[in-house]
Order: sequence, then structure tokens, then C-alpha cells
Amino acid sequence: MEMLQMLAKLLKAINYHYGIVQGTVKYPYWVGEYIESEVFTEDGKREFTVLLNGFTRGKYVELEREKEKIRGLIDNRLIQQNKSVFLVNFGGSINIPVDDESLKRQQITIKIQEWRSK
Repeated sequence: MEMLQMLAKLLKAINYHYGIVQGTVKYPYWVGEYIESEVFTEDGKREFTVLLNGFTRGKYVELEREKEKIRGLIDNRLIQQNKSVFLVNFGGSINIPVDDESLKRQQITIKIQEWRSK
């Protein structure tokens, strides 16, 4: 939960609201999901992979601009929040074809490591 709160604060800084949005969708928009590793290391480290999927009805360049904003905000960022310290890194991106030719999709991978004190 701490990781999701930290990510929501980060993305809000560039006017992305990570969470449930109601109402009309405005392009480009991003949706996300995360994967938590089950492994805890001796130093208490946990690892997460966040997948952000961006969609637009415009050109891929719109998603590229958005990606660069996200990369600039998160890449190699160290964040302390409550009893946790997070290292956030940009993990890459890929354009993903969809059946609807007018819809463009890009997936961004964000790698997060968390160390929590007791």
C-alpha cells in the first residue's frame, strides 16, 4: 500500500491521477497495474514492477511526450515515505499494436525497490 501511495504522489506532480477515475475519458490517458515479488531479502528489500499503459487516438508522438515526462520525474529517484525508502527507476517502454487502428497504446515499465524499517 505504501508503494501505491508513493506512486500516486509522484504521478500527481505531473497531473496524472493514479487510481479510479470516473466520467469521460480524455486522451491520452494511462492505466496501471503492478506486480509484487514475493521475495524479501535479508536487508528487507521488496521489489515491484509497475506497468503503465497509455492510450491515445492521436499520434504515437503524444505518448512519447507523456513518457518523457514520466521518465524525467521517476528515473533513478530515491524517496523516503513514512518507514519506507523507495528507489524508483524507468524500466523501458514498448508500443503495442491494438485491433482498432485509430487507437495507439504504449506500455511503460517502472521498477521500484522498497526498504522498510521496523
